[in-house]
Amino acid sequence: QVLRPSRVVVRAGGEWSAGFRALGAVPATMGDEKSTSGAENETGSDKVASEQPAKAPESKSKATEDEELLKIKDKMRELEEMAKLSEVQQGSGSGAAGDADDDPDARSVYVGNVDYSASLEEVAAHFQDCGTVNRVTIPVHKHNGHPKGFAYIEFAEVDGMKNACLLDDSFFKERKLKVTTKRHNLPGMSTTD
Repeated sequence: QVLRPSRVVVRAGGEWSAGFRALGAVPATMGDEKSTSGAENETGSDKVASEQPAKAPESKSKATEDEELLKIKDKMRELEEMAKLSEVQQGSGSGAAGDADDDPDARSVYVGNVDYSASLEEVAAHFQDCGTVNRVTIPVHKHNGHPKGFAYIEFAEVDGMKNACLLDDSFFKERKLKVTTKRHNLPGMSTTD
């Protein structure tokens, strides 16, 4: 028996897939089919069985649905309790002053026009009179490793950041620095979209 592709689509278990039709006969496994090309077999007739309507899924018993609903409610209660516990552990009720000290961006400044030969220690030394410097970051190009010409400085206190902003237009390695507060990046907000 020769098999010939005939653009027959077979429905098996709710999924549609391409099938083959034998010349002269339709296999029994393809009883629930739909022809999309109108191809005819060797006898000249193409029998297409009408598609049977799908049976409605058997409904679950009321008791089973109630049990599932109770399980979901219990899980929600557990998640809410875990959320409350984590809030207490993190001390989220500390107030606005505590939130500013905890946020590194609120204690950081952007420093523009930094000399390309400047080291982290040199930049930290220039700003040490402003307050305790926690971290200095000089971004570099990922392809060649050369500095990008600006820096971020994080201070231990918000007062250090305010004092550093007073050094705007100061000179460092014969270059005039641009010092501003570090902006906050918001997720999903981009200027390139």
